[in-house]
Amino acid sequence: MRAGSLCQHQIHLIIRNRNATTRAPSSVTEIIVKSVAAGLSYCTCRWSISNSTYDECGDVCNMVSGGVLDEDNCTLTFNSTGKTVGSYYAAALMIEDFYDESTYTPFSSIPLQFLIEVVASPPCPLAPNITGSISEGSCTAIHVGELFTFQIIVEKGCPGTVISDIFTVPPLYMLKSSLIENVTGTLWSVTESWIPDATQVGSQVYCAVAVD
Repeated sequence: MRAGSLCQHQIHLIIRNRNATTRAPSSVTEIIVKSVAAGLSYCTCRWSISNSTYDECGDVCNMVSGGVLDEDNCTLTFNSTGKTVGSYYAAALMIEDFYDESTYTPFSSIPLQFLIEVVASPPCPLAPNITGSISEGSCTAIHVGELFTFQIIVEKGCPGTVISDIFTVPPLYMLKSSLIENVTGTLWSVTESWIPDATQVGSQVYCAVAVD
């Protein structure tokens, strides 16, 4: 298996606590969306649009309030300062790949739509830390028909918290083990097992997030 580039969807929170109960803490969230390119093509992101020729986004075409999109790096920065806890914001993006940076007609355009929910600051401001037998952002070569296994290890962010689950977005036919807690109660892990078949040759993406 090989990848031209890596696809990630990451959220990083920088939180400063406030006393207000109906307002979100001052926080900046970065949502990074990088595209898998099956070669050396150039990928960008943009806001979806609607005009007399075509409609890409229905009723959610406007830019997200408080959001700034870096189109070249496919990074949406969302500032929740002053926004009410429990409110939602719809984001409609288009991911496009081009021959190179000097061309203007994309090979393909893929819609990406999601909701951003403003939530209150949790008791633990530190997110769980994910490590494992393969590093984040790496590309691993795997042979068709051979068993490939790896482990995802999560360390809790604060004392008194527990990891309730590790959600994953794996390639088809990958199997995840049950969540296992170590004897000290600080680490949790799952093991992934996968035998790729011939139809899966090419770029495959794996994403994981821990919930405490």
